[in-house]
Amino acid sequence: MPTRPSQADIYQTRYGSHGDYPMIVLAPASAREIYDETIRAFDLAELCRTPVILLYDQVIAQSSETVALGGRTSVHATRKWASGPREAYKPYAADADLIPPMPRPGDGYRTHTTGLTHSETGFPSQDPETVTRNLGRLYAKLDKHRDLIDSFEAVRCEDAEVVIVAIGISARAARRAVDACRAEGKKVGLFRPVTLWPFPEVALREATRNAKAILVPELNIGQLRLEIERQLRDRRVEGLHLISGEPITPAQIAAAATKLASEV
Repeated sequence: MPTRPSQADIYQTRYGSHGDYPMIVLAPASAREIYDETIRAFDLAELCRTPVILLYDQVIAQSSETVALGGRTSVHATRKWASGPREAYKPYAADADLIPPMPRPGDGYRTHTTGLTHSETGFPSQDPETVTRNLGRLYAKLDKHRDLIDSFEAVRCEDAEVVIVAIGISARAARRAVDACRAEGKKVGLFRPVTLWPFPEVALREATRNAKAILVPELNIGQLRLEIERQLRDRRVEGLHLISGEPITPAQIAAAATKLASEV
């Protein structure tokens, strides 16, 4: 439904192209966070030499909020430029940080770009060892920088028996639901991944270490829930899904969390 709330592109951002590749996706949940995460997106794109997607739902995109902008106001990352003999340059030959330096336009370095599997030269290759090495580097470079990529928010998860996992407008509703549940004596917390891909699985496991059940409210048929089920196979994971074009309310989330708490 055009112009109506939805969160149905979670897997599109991660698996929306052909082939095997990693992806950085950031999921802000407020006007201020859109500002901050946009700056961080450019930083990560420069640092890791990779596209970064900023993903937020219709409600967040069309909300009006008063925010105080401060702190970071510009991109901090510095692009690595190629140097050395032009004839020996390989555009996908990485340094120790696994990030290849880029040629500065006009410096005379030859590059070749293809959507096919390729070697360090950039030219297509079907050699198994070469393909494995170069595709493996794409994943390894993100793993190497997870301390800078991963971002999340954990709210009252220390003693939570039910942890709500949500993004975007659903997470904002979930925050109010947590307050309502706590007021009723229910031990409910919220885990919000700001970095959606690669998913902050270590932080998720830490936030849910005492939880008996997980509730995933989202405006789709269950995309985020599938990832949580994959990460927490030993835990009960329930979804609260709405595909009617209306956002999930705090009351609906609180009711689902209360019901789940009574069953575990």
